[in-house]
Amino acid sequence: MSIRTIAAALALFPAIVLAADTPKLDVRMGLWENTSTTSMTGAPEMPAEAREQMQEAMKKMPPEQRAQMEALQKQMMTHQGAPQSHTDRDCLTREEMQKKGFFKDEDDKGHCTHTITQNDAHTMAAAIVCSDKESSGKGRFVVTATSPTAVTGTMDMTMTTAGKPMTMHVDLRSKWLASECGDVK
Repeated sequence: MSIRTIAAALALFPAIVLAADTPKLDVRMGLWENTSTTSMTGAPEMPAEAREQMQEAMKKMPPEQRAQMEALQKQMMTHQGAPQSHTDRDCLTREEMQKKGFFKDEDDKGHCTHTITQNDAHTMAAAIVCSDKESSGKGRFVVTATSPTAVTGTMDMTMTTAGKPMTMHVDLRSKWLASECGDVK
């Protein structure tokens, strides 16, 4: 998986949960609405091999997630260079916070390492280092629980793909909506 794919996935899923370590953020469980705004500079066109890999990965996604990814791709092609916003809803459960980490993506195949630099009731931060045969990058992800019902965060990455530098900045805003998630998983 290329850095661009990882970056797109991270921008798509600005969940409260960040890493394999059990997050200590003091937030309510239930339905959350997440908005991410991504700005990129220097983004090269995606190579054919990476497009094929992304298409294969998308075939394995649930229909709702696949539709979100397709919409994000369309936005990125239409508005290259302009900040892009995406809003989705997630159901956050205690079990998920303890069992699944934000960075435990099986498709990652070990291309990225994540080092937790802070993990307390108000802030969780991680340093990210990624590399594969065509890309490398590093960055920092920080989320802050401003209250049990509101979370803000940022992710900044610097990458090199096919010898060209690229930067990405993501602003995250999440708000708690309800204790019950309804149909949202």
